[in-house]
Amino acid sequence: MRLLCGEGVQEAAPGGAEDGPTAPDGPSSQGACGIHPDAGQLDLLLSISGFSYPEIESDAAEFRVAQANVRVGSLEKLLRSKQASGRPKDLEFLRAFEARASDAENDS
Repeated sequence: MRLLCGEGVQEAAPGGAEDGPTAPDGPSSQGACGIHPDAGQLDLLLSISGFSYPEIESDAAEFRVAQANVRVGSLEKLLRSKQASGRPKDLEFLRAFEARASDAENDS
Protein backbone atom coordinates (compact mmCIF):
# COMPACT_ATOMS: atom_id res chain seq x y z
CA MET A 1 0.00 0.00 0.00
CA ARG A 2 1.25 3.52 -0.78
CA LEU A 3 0.39 6.57 1.30
CA LEU A 4 0.61 9.88 -0.54
CA CYS A 5 0.66 13.26 1.17
CA GLY A 6 1.39 16.46 -0.65
CA GLU A 7 4.36 15.64 -2.85
CA GLY A 8 5.67 12.78 -0.64
CA VAL A 9 5.23 9.03 -0.88
CA GLN A 10 5.62 6.47 1.90
CA GLU A 11 5.44 2.71 1.78
CA ALA A 12 3.17 1.22 4.43
CA ALA A 13 2.86 -2.29 5.73
CA PRO A 14 -0.38 -4.08 4.87
CA GLY A 15 -3.07 -2.77 7.16
CA GLY A 16 -1.82 0.82 7.06
CA ALA A 17 0.45 3.07 9.05
CA GLU A 18 -0.14 3.20 12.79
CA ASP A 19 0.23 6.98 13.08
CA GLY A 20 -1.66 7.79 9.88
CA PRO A 21 -0.29 9.22 6.66
CA THR A 22 2.21 12.06 6.73
CA ALA A 23 4.65 13.37 4.17
CA PRO A 24 8.29 12.29 4.58
CA ASP A 25 9.26 15.83 5.66
CA GLY A 26 6.31 16.30 8.01
CA PRO A 27 2.60 16.97 7.65
CA SER A 28 1.31 17.66 4.18
CA SER A 29 1.48 21.26 3.10
CA GLN A 30 -0.85 20.45 0.21
CA GLY A 31 -3.78 19.43 2.42
CA ALA A 32 -4.33 16.00 0.89
CA CYS A 33 -3.30 12.44 1.57
CA GLY A 34 -4.13 9.40 -0.48
CA ILE A 35 -4.29 5.70 0.27
CA HIS A 36 -3.73 3.58 -2.82
CA PRO A 37 -4.54 -0.07 -2.08
CA ASP A 38 -4.58 -2.68 -4.81
CA ALA A 39 -8.37 -2.33 -5.19
CA GLY A 40 -8.46 1.39 -5.91
CA GLN A 41 -7.63 4.86 -4.69
CA LEU A 42 -8.83 6.84 -1.69
CA ASP A 43 -7.79 10.47 -1.32
CA LEU A 44 -8.20 12.16 2.05
CA LEU A 45 -8.55 15.92 1.73
CA LEU A 46 -7.64 18.03 4.73
CA SER A 47 -8.74 21.19 2.95
CA ILE A 48 -10.54 21.95 -0.30
CA SER A 49 -10.41 25.09 -2.44
CA GLY A 50 -13.52 27.25 -2.34
CA PHE A 51 -15.35 25.47 0.50
CA SER A 52 -15.35 25.32 4.28
CA TYR A 53 -15.69 21.98 6.08
CA PRO A 54 -19.34 22.67 7.05
CA GLU A 55 -20.15 23.41 3.39
CA ILE A 56 -18.64 20.09 2.28
CA GLU A 57 -20.27 18.18 5.15
CA SER A 58 -23.73 19.65 4.54
CA ASP A 59 -24.54 17.30 1.65
CA ALA A 60 -21.92 14.58 2.11
CA ALA A 61 -22.98 10.98 1.58
CA GLU A 62 -22.12 8.38 4.20
CA PHE A 63 -20.78 4.91 3.40
CA ARG A 64 -19.75 2.00 5.60
CA VAL A 65 -16.19 0.81 4.85
CA ALA A 66 -14.91 -2.09 6.95
CA GLN A 67 -16.16 -1.11 10.42
CA ALA A 68 -16.01 2.66 9.84
CA ASN A 69 -18.50 5.22 8.59
CA VAL A 70 -16.92 7.35 5.86
CA ARG A 71 -18.45 10.66 4.74
CA VAL A 72 -17.83 11.64 1.12
CA GLY A 73 -18.30 15.14 -0.25
CA SER A 74 -20.38 15.67 -3.38
CA LEU A 75 -18.93 15.29 -6.85
CA GLU A 76 -20.31 18.72 -7.79
CA LYS A 77 -18.32 20.40 -5.00
CA LEU A 78 -15.18 18.42 -5.85
CA LEU A 79 -15.40 19.59 -9.48
CA ARG A 80 -16.05 23.20 -8.42
CA SER A 81 -13.09 22.99 -6.05
CA LYS A 82 -10.79 21.77 -8.81
CA GLN A 83 -11.87 24.75 -10.93
CA ALA A 84 -11.31 27.15 -8.00
CA SER A 85 -7.83 25.79 -7.31
CA GLY A 86 -6.63 26.74 -10.80
CA ARG A 87 -3.83 24.17 -10.58
CA PRO A 88 -2.82 22.84 -14.01
CA LYS A 89 -3.33 19.20 -12.94
CA ASP A 90 -6.85 20.00 -11.68
CA LEU A 91 -7.77 21.88 -14.84
CA GLU A 92 -6.47 18.95 -16.93
CA PHE A 93 -8.56 16.58 -14.80
CA LEU A 94 -11.65 18.73 -15.49
CA ARG A 95 -10.99 18.69 -19.25
CA ALA A 96 -10.64 14.89 -19.20
CA PHE A 97 -13.71 14.48 -16.97
CA GLU A 98 -15.86 16.67 -19.23
CA ALA A 99 -14.65 14.83 -22.34
CA ARG A 100 -15.49 11.47 -20.77
CA ALA A 101 -18.91 12.70 -19.66
CA SER A 102 -19.57 14.01 -23.18
CA ASP A 103 -18.53 10.66 -24.69
CA ALA A 104 -20.83 8.80 -22.29
CA GLU A 105 -23.72 11.12 -23.15
CA ASN A 106 -23.16 10.58 -26.89
CA ASP A 107 -23.12 6.80 -26.38
CA SER A 108 -26.54 6.91 -24.70
